[in-house]
Amino acid sequence: MKKSSIIFCVISLFASFLIAFLVFPMVSMTDEEMIKARTPKSAEEFEPFDLGEFGLVSVIEMLEYYLSTPPQEGGAGGEGSKKNHGC
Repeated sequence: MKKSSIIFCVISLFASFLIAFLVFPMVSMTDEEMIKARTPKSAEEFEPFDLGEFGLVSVIEMLEYYLSTPPQEGGAGGEGSKKNHGC
C-alpha cells in the first residue's frame, strides 16, 4: 500500500509539472502585451461604459459625478457603522 501511494504521488507531481510546462507558453503574455499593461491610460482614452438605464457614460463624467457628490459615510444600507473613538 505504501509503495503504490508513493508511486501515485510521484506520477501526479510529474503530470502536474508536465501540464504546467506545456500550457505556460500558451497563457503567458508577450513582451508587447506586458508593455501595454504597464503603461497607464488617461481617462480620455477609455471607452464609455454602458450603465443600463443611464446610457453610455464616459470615465470623465463618472469622475466629475463622484467628485461633486461623494459617497455618504453610512452608504445606501441605512445607519452604517459607528466609529469607536476610545472610552
